[in-house]
Amino acid sequence: MAAYVIKLRKIAENDM
Repeated sequence: MAAYVIKLRKIAENDM
């Protein structure tokens, strides 16, 4: 589950 959150966070950072 942690990996899922980290992945989302990374994508969000990239989108920003």
